[in-house]
Amino acid sequence: MGISVSQILRFKQFIILRGPVFALGSIIADSSVAMSSRAVRRALQEQEMAQLAAAAAESSDEDEVPSGRSSKVNPFDLLMGADEDSSDGDQDSTVKPPEPQPTPANSNKRKKKKRKKKAKAAPAAVEDADEVEAAIREVEEQLGHKLELRHDLTGSETAVAHGYTQGLLAVDMRMLDAEAEMRRKFNVSSGPGRRAPRGRRGRTVRAGMVKPQANWPRMQRTGLTMVQSEDLSPDGQRYFKLMHSPAYQEVQLRFLKAVRTMDPNAISMVLRHHPYHIDSLLQLSEVCKVSGDRQTAGDLVERAIYCLQASFHPNFKPQTGCCRLNYAVYENRGLFLALYRHIDFLSHRGCWRTGLEFNKFLLSLSPEDPLGAILWLDWFALRAGEYGYLRQMAVEWQQSRHLDKLPNFAFSTALAAFLQAQEVDNTDQQQLLTSQAEDQLQDALMRFPSFLTMMADKCHANIRPDILACPHFQPALSPNHSERNIRMLLTLYVERCHDLWKPEHVMSWLHTGAEILMLRLTTGPIDQVDRYTTERKNNYPQLPVSIQRHVVLADIGSVMAFLPTEVSGQGILAYDPLPPLEPGAENPYQARLEPPVEASYDGGLLGAFFQSLMPNFNAQAEAARAQQQGHAMPADFAPGNLHTRMAELAQGLGDLLGRQAGDEGELADDDEMAAAELYMPDEEDEQGLADLVQVMNVHSLWLTSIS
Repeated sequence: MGISVSQILRFKQFIILRGPVFALGSIIADSSVAMSSRAVRRALQEQEMAQLAAAAAESSDEDEVPSGRSSKVNPFDLLMGADEDSSDGDQDSTVKPPEPQPTPANSNKRKKKKRKKKAKAAPAAVEDADEVEAAIREVEEQLGHKLELRHDLTGSETAVAHGYTQGLLAVDMRMLDAEAEMRRKFNVSSGPGRRAPRGRRGRTVRAGMVKPQANWPRMQRTGLTMVQSEDLSPDGQRYFKLMHSPAYQEVQLRFLKAVRTMDPNAISMVLRHHPYHIDSLLQLSEVCKVSGDRQTAGDLVERAIYCLQASFHPNFKPQTGCCRLNYAVYENRGLFLALYRHIDFLSHRGCWRTGLEFNKFLLSLSPEDPLGAILWLDWFALRAGEYGYLRQMAVEWQQSRHLDKLPNFAFSTALAAFLQAQEVDNTDQQQLLTSQAEDQLQDALMRFPSFLTMMADKCHANIRPDILACPHFQPALSPNHSERNIRMLLTLYVERCHDLWKPEHVMSWLHTGAEILMLRLTTGPIDQVDRYTTERKNNYPQLPVSIQRHVVLADIGSVMAFLPTEVSGQGILAYDPLPPLEPGAENPYQARLEPPVEASYDGGLLGAFFQSLMPNFNAQAEAARAQQQGHAMPADFAPGNLHTRMAELAQGLGDLLGRQAGDEGELADDDEMAAAELYMPDEEDEQGLADLVQVMNVHSLWLTSIS
């Protein structure tokens, strides 16, 4: 509904009576709320009720209501834009018309009075319009002054470290609903959505990133809380930290022990008793994803995010873009991983705008970008049609982040300008965007020449052979680590974005740009090409761990082949992939899983020999584990009995190999060997067995001598 004239006048009167500071404070107190309307609606409702009572008293003499039928007016209709003057003629279409009543004799007089009132109100409408314009100008002046003052007070929040600006990372909370995006995409009318059933008891969570499903278990206290750091950075950033309660710590230990069993059923048992444990949800989600059940996997990740958002601090507001978490803190990593995997599932559902908003949220949590969200933010922006946003980010972050040195941003920015030019109606603006797109494409092809052949092979494009054969587009494969890392980033980009370059008009534009660059190279050398060649060999010597985590989580086979052997060869934990190595980033639960073991083991010569046979053996560790569990130390590990047990072990092994009791070093005959099922017909095997028994005898004598 539109806003009526009377509402604007009443709002002006409310500002005058209550003061502009109170009204403006209720309107712009929080950027996440469109209008702090409780106080305004309450005041308007009181005034409407008073005016309604006065109007009813004045019109009681003229308009008499028939006896037996009382007309009740809903005062909330006035707040929704209903006007007093329109209440006589307009009625709701859903209301049944009243039964015809006998027309009284004085009905014609009433109609004449009403027509006279409307005729008198016609010239007054012009005055009301003038008053409305004046009121609007006055309110705009007051609002503008207040907003300018607020901007001056909080202007420092818009300039954040590492080039992070509040506008680029501010999350639009209205766009976090994936189901709403699906309805908009398929032009389906909005339904009730996913809501918890009525009468369901449990903890109430503010509506935000994820809505609960009806089949989810009710959530009580999870033991997961968020605290805010007392130190506020001068640039407006606020730092937070997730914390585990003692009860949550016990569940975490149970989960870590279940992971060691490598049995998904053990993790399911943890979730059965604690259905909102974050790491269990993320770990089991990966199990479902590997088995092909993506729907259940995505559901588990959403449940984890729902639990996390229930623990958010009141000052933790993603829409501001200024809330930070340190990835080095072990408890904080669950939020990062849950957001990354939720974004991944959104991409498979085609919810690109929702994924873009979640990606901005993930990127805003830490300036270091520990999960490499910058490597696919351009992909979501292009898919969602947010070309202007992508180009603005490339411009504003160029000085601090050098995004043009990343292959994905170098080519996506050019593609965004080209696609935006197709949607612009203004000819001058279209020519400007097209020219910028061509220049950016030329620069990207000079920086990363391998892109042309890789994209042509992936899209099966018909590129002229002479262009593909150009030496610039066929750089030799080099063992240089820097060039290898660049090729990995190019492979990652081509695997994700090849569908965006596959349309005929886009591929024709790429073909033309490559042809122009080839002609420029034939006329003479280009200084930029030589400079970019040097940069490719020197600027990317080491692969940041954030990019390594991104590649591991993306799980694209052709890209993971480029990972260093020290990364691909180690075991990667799904709930904590490639944990940070800086001090203070250790898993605090590791010490509780295994007691600390001293590096030096004072077990003497016998202990050293025993550890050489079994490197994992440590008597001190066994003693500490037994003490922690409340058990007595086994007698076999006592210093005085260890050599005895070793001698008995050697003697038992000798008996097992066929040596008779009392005959030191004498082999058993064939019948005894056959009875022991150790008969060896070959003389060579018999000689090897004799040598083994002799060695065991030497060890037995040595143990006896050191006792």
